[in-house]
Order: sequence, then structure tokens, then C-alpha cells
Amino acid sequence: MTNHKTPLPEPASRRPSPTRPDQAGGAGRTSGAIALLALIVAIGAFALVAWRTVAPGDAGCQEAAWDVSPADADLPDGWTVSATQYDLNRKTLSFLGPMPLDEVSGQAVVYATVTCFPQGAADAVTRSAAAAKAAGQSVIDRDDLGDQGFSAADDTGSVFQQFRHGDLVVYLAASGDTSATEVDEVASAFDKALGGDGGSITPPSDIPTDTSESPLPEDSFAAESPAAPDLVAALPTQVGSVTMTADSASGSTILGEDQGSRAILAALRAAGRQPDDLLVAQAYDELGESDLAILGVSVNGMPIAAIKNLVLGPWLAASGDGVTRDTVTLAGKTWTRIDYGDGGTLDYLLAEGDKVFVITTADPDLAAEAAAALP
Repeated sequence: MTNHKTPLPEPASRRPSPTRPDQAGGAGRTSGAIALLALIVAIGAFALVAWRTVAPGDAGCQEAAWDVSPADADLPDGWTVSATQYDLNRKTLSFLGPMPLDEVSGQAVVYATVTCFPQGAADAVTRSAAAAKAAGQSVIDRDDLGDQGFSAADDTGSVFQQFRHGDLVVYLAASGDTSATEVDEVASAFDKALGGDGGSITPPSDIPTDTSESPLPEDSFAAESPAAPDLVAALPTQVGSVTMTADSASGSTILGEDQGSRAILAALRAAGRQPDDLLVAQAYDELGESDLAILGVSVNGMPIAAIKNLVLGPWLAASGDGVTRDTVTLAGKTWTRIDYGDGGTLDYLLAEGDKVFVITTADPDLAAEAAAALP
């Protein structure tokens, strides 16, 4: 049996495979429509709360909100305003990104509202951030935008931002097809329109967005200079009769614009970490004679419990319908065993010290041998 090299797994590699181009006409468009509908509902709910909160009849406040228009030159390349609506003390705009070149991706969309609060603007932003946290979103403060703000991301990869300049509050809801850079660029355009300096913008990723392939190119490694030497050293070179080859990379190398990557980036930001704080290494059977792979993950400055949650959540997507977890003892240590219910390989996870290890194989005896080979 011969297979090609097993690359480092992409985040959320257990999620369903993306629709192939020949299938995109139905499922792809349907999922895109559902995502857009969810965003419209979300921004509509915010607008309703704002409408009930502001005092009717404040003409000066209303005019201040209506006059906010980001400059076209400050928007992401190829983006346009597709619709504008004026309501009581509020302006709503829809932004569309360029049409995607493939048949799988959806067109990026950002919905924006600018609302004027005669009173209570700061409290509105504070309450919105608390509500996002209560809904399970990853929330980070954004002190680079206006007087007060935050960014949030949900488990679908959709991004939300809210910030204020005085009594004016800007709310952005972006589809999962919108990159982190594009969301920040739209927010920056509004910040500049309100007299700010534009805040900080997430650097664009050079990683392909096709999640059917590993986001980690094989030629991105330099064997003589591993990105995570401590993790590589902790991985075995031999498990029973299987010879293992190891590679490593940092977060800025492997994280792209897919939903799993964006959820990981949000978790890193929420913990005050940067992409390069994430270090990943994998040992694999280069000859393809077994299904064994061993993953090592560490995050500089992040508690081990948080690293474990990051791996279980956005990386492995080890929850949801059909996924079960239990504990097993391997090499005298307690591991979390994850069964995805598909009759395929199982994941065995161990959080120890400042590292998380994941053994992947369908062979329980090989899993036990791999656990024994770890330090």
C-alpha cells in the first residue's frame, strides 16, 4: 500500500468536505443563502434594539448617522456599496466583494449599520460584547477603533465588529466568505469616515482558501530549521515497525481564510496571542504503509486548558451530532478518545505540561504503541 505524504492537518479537518465544483450549483448556493439570511437576521435584530433605544425626533443625531459614508478608496479592492437605507437615527449599508473565481466560494458580504444614540452609546457597545460572549462567540476588545469596540467570531467563521465614536455606533456583520483582512478594511474605512486613523488591519494570508487541500504547503518547511524544534523533538521517530517523519510550522504559516482557521485566530486573539504564538508539529508515516499520525500543538503564553479547548474545538471540531468522547489509558496516562462515528480513524488527545498531543489511527494497538513512544 502506498500513499502520498500526510501533511499537517488543516484546522477543523473533521468537518464535512467542501462542495466539489460539480456539486456547487445546489448545496453551495443553498448554504450561501442560509448564511446571508442569518447575517440579515443578526443585523436586523441589532437595528431593532437600536431603534427602540434611541429617542425619536433628535434631528441632529439622525443627520449625524445619515452623513457617515466611508470613502470608496478606503474599501477593500473590488468592493462596492450595493444598497443603502435610511431609518430613524440609523443608516444601513450593504457591501459586496468581487465575484469569486471558483464555483464553490460564495461572494463576500458585509452588512453595516451606523446608529446615533442620544444617550447610552457606551453602554450599548458594552452590552453587545457581553451578549456575544454569552452566545459562545470569541470576543476581543478593539481599542484601535474609535472610543470603544470589539470583534467577535462564531463557530461558522462569520465575523462581527462593533465600535463607536462618541454617540455614533458602527456595527458590521460579515459572511464566512469574507476574509479577516477585508472585514478590518471595511471597519477601517468607517473609522476614517468618523475621524479616526483607521485602526489596525489583519495582514492578508497567502494560504490558499481551498480547504480540500492542506493549508500547509510541503515546501514551506526547512528541515534544517524547524519552526517548533521542541515539539519535533517530542515526537517519536519510530512507532513499532512504522518509521515516522516530522515537520513543524507556526500559525502564520498554516492559518488561512477558511472557517476553521478564522475560529482559531479568534481564539488566539481572545487570549491575547498572535498567530506565531501557535506552534504545530506532526509525525507521519511518509511511506503511507499505516494510517498513523501524531500531532503536537503548543501556544506560547496560553494555559494548557485553553490549548486543549482550542484543539478540541476549532481544530478537530470534536463535538456535534455523531461525535462521542470517552477516556482510555494508554502507556499509563489518561487520554481523551474521540470517535467521529464514521467508522474511520479515531483521535486520542493528551494535554500535558504546555503541549497537547493527538494520535490519529484506526488501530487501537498502534495508538497504544504511539503513546508509549511519546516522552
